[in-house]
Amino acid sequence: MDASVTTIRRGCLRSLRIAGAACLFLYFCIVMQTVAAPPPSIQAAGKPQSIYVVDTTLPAIFPEQSWRIVAPNPLGPTVAIFSTMPFQNLKDSKSHVDSQLNIRTLSGGKSGSWQVIVPQARTVTSSGANTAQVVAASQGGNGEIGISVSYLCQEQPFLTDGVYETTVVGTITEAF
Repeated sequence: MDASVTTIRRGCLRSLRIAGAACLFLYFCIVMQTVAAPPPSIQAAGKPQSIYVVDTTLPAIFPEQSWRIVAPNPLGPTVAIFSTMPFQNLKDSKSHVDSQLNIRTLSGGKSGSWQVIVPQARTVTSSGANTAQVVAASQGGNGEIGISVSYLCQEQPFLTDGVYETTVVGTITEAF
């Protein structure tokens, strides 16, 4: 009889241990989701820029704009891709001018510094290259990237008068 009581007690204790472990696991899952690191983010630090072009024999270069990058995951690589299209005339959709992007690091990260992978890219609409993309990467950590945009008007034999516009888009992703 003692043996069966002992067996019941061990079974009960084992059941309590399993139930306790399950509760502890669920607690950590819920807590870890609520205190998890924020997702990576990327944001331009300045405002939209504009320049007035008089001499179309030289490229027009916009002032460098900084982008803040938040990469909270120190365990995996983070990649930031900046892309743009050719400058488009706002009144004449058939009139466009090639664009060029240049990227450089302005500050590194906490656990790993930001490295420029693709420092310069441009569009060449005459050969079908309608997107320019530059790339930087880090092994986690926040950083600041500088992007400059060039309006390559000197390559166009004829330009339609008007306002031309393009947008730089920054995309950030983490690998696990």
